[in-house]
Amino acid sequence: MTSPPAGGRRVLVVTQGFPRRPDDHRAPFLLDHARALAGAGCRVTVLCPSAPGLAPHERWGDVDVVRFRYAPRRLEVFAYSGAMHRDVRTWRVLLLPLFLVGYLLAVRHHSSDADVVHAHWWIPSGLVAVVAARRARVVAVHLHGTDVAIARGPLRPLAAWVLRRASVVLAASPALASWAGEVAGVDAVVAPTPLGLDRVPSPPTPPPVDGPVLAVGRLVPEKGFDVLIRAVASTGDRLVIVGDGDIRPALESLSRSINADVTFSGSVDPGELARDYTAARLVAVPSRREGFGMVAAEALAAGRAVVGTRVGGLPDVVTDGVTGTLVAPDDVGALAAALRSTDPALGANGPATVAWLHPDAIAARNLAAYDAAVRSNRSLPRREP
Repeated sequence: MTSPPAGGRRVLVVTQGFPRRPDDHRAPFLLDHARALAGAGCRVTVLCPSAPGLAPHERWGDVDVVRFRYAPRRLEVFAYSGAMHRDVRTWRVLLLPLFLVGYLLAVRHHSSDADVVHAHWWIPSGLVAVVAARRARVVAVHLHGTDVAIARGPLRPLAAWVLRRASVVLAASPALASWAGEVAGVDAVVAPTPLGLDRVPSPPTPPPVDGPVLAVGRLVPEKGFDVLIRAVASTGDRLVIVGDGDIRPALESLSRSINADVTFSGSVDPGELARDYTAARLVAVPSRREGFGMVAAEALAAGRAVVGTRVGGLPDVVTDGVTGTLVAPDDVGALAAALRSTDPALGANGPATVAWLHPDAIAARNLAAYDAAVRSNRSLPRREP
């Protein structure tokens, strides 16, 4: 069996989370991924959940976005929170059976003429894809980090079953690829998501001497912003935090209680984020857990040195002493010392080190993984309806 040329390859991207509009701040990397595949000549359709106020079908440039129904419109609230793994601990878990049935039927329908089904996160999208997308040549399951973190107890063998059923497993970082090998005995392909070039100023400019420290991300505990706030309180740095989330009130209260100079900008559009990178002296990524580290990659592409933690994929993006400084997570003193000692001029080394994350390069890596699955007979036999 041979794979069709890129121009004829039909890719169905399935994901439980996706930007609700092109400038949405939630999971923009998923739209970057879809656009990269479309830019490589694929015909790309994204299948994602419906929600109140969202159209059943839209076309964003070269990408079709289709949303599946699973409940009465006012009850379609099981997605787009940015924390589905926490939603299952609330009353919303009652929607889970409806969600899964709707997802299975939608994947079965829309994958009928797909060459590739690319599922982001092994659960629920990967699970649904390996069960329902039996007429696609290739089913790819892409690990991003949160899905790996929750694969404990009975979910661990389920994760192994999903990964073994996939034609190819992709992982956002080498650490996640190693986990796939440990859990399921599969050789995962390291395939980060591409740089969001619309969020990166071009060409990079030198960092301002008096610029603030910038942090970007969802305001959730795993991002470690509480540690960063305590660190800047001791260094006297100004801190700008871009993003929103459940713990924003707690972080604002912490900032006031320790007299830290912190500005909470909330969510911003890509153009404004590019200006924030330009205005920053350093970019901090103090995560307790990180699948890949896209904020660090975008900061380096913008010519900004990064002070981050030695977790997940961050050591694969940031090189100590070359493009920034890495410290242990949850160490306020070490983070403060790194903010004091890191030379902002190291950011000049950043653009060259993340050139491999350009959308064209990442799309080529994904297409090569699909083709390798076909050549190794990991592709699935197409079943007629």
